[in-house]
Amino acid sequence: MYINTLIFLILFLSNIGSVLSLDVQEIIAKIPSNERRELERLFYKLIDNDTFGYTLFGDKPVSFGGYFTVTPWENYIELGQCDGLFWKKWEVWEKYKHLFEIHNFLILKEVGSSINDRIILINKNALIKAIENNLNTFESILGEKINPIQFLSKIEKGDISFFDSIQNNDMLLGLCLDYGKQNARIYCQRGKIFKYSSLKPCGDYKYSLLRIQSIYYMADFNHPDTEFINEKYKRLRGIISAIYAKGNFLQITLSKLTEK
Repeated sequence: MYINTLIFLILFLSNIGSVLSLDVQEIIAKIPSNERRELERLFYKLIDNDTFGYTLFGDKPVSFGGYFTVTPWENYIELGQCDGLFWKKWEVWEKYKHLFEIHNFLILKEVGSSINDRIILINKNALIKAIENNLNTFESILGEKINPIQFLSKIEKGDISFFDSIQNNDMLLGLCLDYGKQNARIYCQRGKIFKYSSLKPCGDYKYSLLRIQSIYYMADFNHPDTEFINEKYKRLRGIISAIYAKGNFLQITLSKLTEK
């Protein structure tokens, strides 16, 4: 296992140069420096806080983060945080996103609630594969035959939002987030058939020299899928951190996002 991981890491890092795009570098250079800083802060928040890096550089089908459009007064008073600042950064991306041709991903803004909207990143190939691997579950819950490519196409065209496409179902969301079928099933049944204590927090928020945080989710530690998922994302976390240690954060991110 260790040797395979080491070989994978060496091969991956040897291709870091291919992640960078001269075209992206030239586009970024034309953006005013203050707006470049806002874009970098935006994507750093999404990649570090909301696990977007695992969807961008790995096979995690979907990542998402929710941000208040109107910050609750408790957050502002107690934490000094204003999520309205996040949406100002997002407005900068909206201003320049037409310059970046995205092929393998979808990055979307969706309405969440009256005071909360979501940003969603979809790895198109990974989502299609996740649906194919769990087709019976998707069709049973959604109550219809599913063509994974057409399913994704409707989201991409804006005919339906991502969350509406899965009917806001926790089981399907867990599969799309790559938390494993067992973990998604138990999470759905929390407080019903299974005790909530069947799930334990999975993830490490302790201080680390790695550039991005680990994935944090509720998991059944007695199931082999959890061990596999944890090992996969632990390895990927190191790989992504190594990639970002090699160059400009914004250029690396946008080069990968626009990769063909």
